[in-house]
Amino acid sequence: MTTLARATALVEALEEVVAATSARLTAAPATDDDQSVPYDITSVSSAVAAARHLVDLGPCGEAEADLALVFAADTAAGLAGRMLGREALWGASGRRSTRSPSTSWPGVPDSAAMVIVGATVISIGTVIA
Repeated sequence: MTTLARATALVEALEEVVAATSARLTAAPATDDDQSVPYDITSVSSAVAAARHLVDLGPCGEAEADLALVFAADTAAGLAGRMLGREALWGASGRRSTRSPSTSWPGVPDSAAMVIVGATVISIGTVIA
């Protein structure tokens, strides 16, 4: 899988989490106990949109594709930190990835997938450094 393909798959996974959380908040607005989730999803969705734009620039060259992957990975790491222990508030508790086996982590809950992404990013970092 190319760097750009990895970045694209990661951004698509991030977009799935944002969509699921937005749908959960639309169906059941936040209570006083979970007001941080709407704040967090606003911040995360902005970063995911920026990651999507970087992926769109990826075909311009290797450096652009590397930047897209690094930014998407950083966004995923930030999301993982925000979700940790609060998966149900994000609408991700027990939810399985709908991504295909060739591009993602089939059957892995989203929060666990973000941990896998973090480990992958560390190993990829040595390649692009």
